[in-house]
Amino acid sequence: MEYIGYLCGGFSLAAGRDESAGKLPSGWEPELFTHEQRRNYELYYLPDFVRFSLCPEAGENLSMRRYVMRRDATVTLPAALTHTAADLTVSIPELRLYLCPFRIAMFAVHIEKRSDDGNDITAAAALLLWGGLGFHTACLRRETAALTAWCETPENAAAYAQSEADRARAAALQADQAQLEQLWTLLDSYPDPTGTVLAALEDAQAGVHVQLHGYDAASGTLTFSAVLPQVVDIPAYVRRLEGSALFAQVAYGGYETGADGYTLQLDCVLAAPESGAKEAAP
Repeated sequence: MEYIGYLCGGFSLAAGRDESAGKLPSGWEPELFTHEQRRNYELYYLPDFVRFSLCPEAGENLSMRRYVMRRDATVTLPAALTHTAADLTVSIPELRLYLCPFRIAMFAVHIEKRSDDGNDITAAAALLLWGGLGFHTACLRRETAALTAWCETPENAAAYAQSEADRARAAALQADQAQLEQLWTLLDSYPDPTGTVLAALEDAQAGVHVQLHGYDAASGTLTFSAVLPQVVDIPAYVRRLEGSALFAQVAYGGYETGADGYTLQLDCVLAAPESGAKEAAP
């Protein structure tokens, strides 16, 4: 009895259907169908499927191109590999190739075998598949070895090391630039510690006199002293500063008594505009 099998598979194309068709080596013949043959197929299959399968002129993204290579080759497979009682001799009359839309290709290896055992054709197809995969793996290993050898040459290794060093320096510069931009944004968000801020410090309590001692632009911390005429005015003055929209944080370290009144030492962090305004404390 004669058994027929097809070893099928698929792969992706580097180019589209028509461009790939133009690069096929000699021996591949286009498989074309007449209008009458297509009409006969439409009696049994959906017209859209027939158009996709048999009408290459429908367009690169709408149909496939079919090719056949007639080989009439004979292959003898050793029994030790096919696990059969004797060597298997199979014929491969043709190869088929289908170039599909979206850079997809499919193939079919036509295998024929005369045998009394139907398992022989299965064993032959499995061994051919194993051999094809082995050949493909060997090709990839050779390509990988060649690429590794090329990368490991002294010139390329030095160029790669220099590239990695440049990349690390560039990343460090980008990080420094980002931090600098964040710092400038933060500095621009703080109010000017003169004019409006000084007036707000003195207007927070009647009779207070303010003297600025320092300003840390990086943190927005303003250091100053406030002289109040009465000791009972200190808590109210601190509460007004804490409730002011100008400050995000108010810290004070006690007071000293002098001829001019009571001197209070304060460190206040200016509030950035995005922190939101606060209502003044009563």
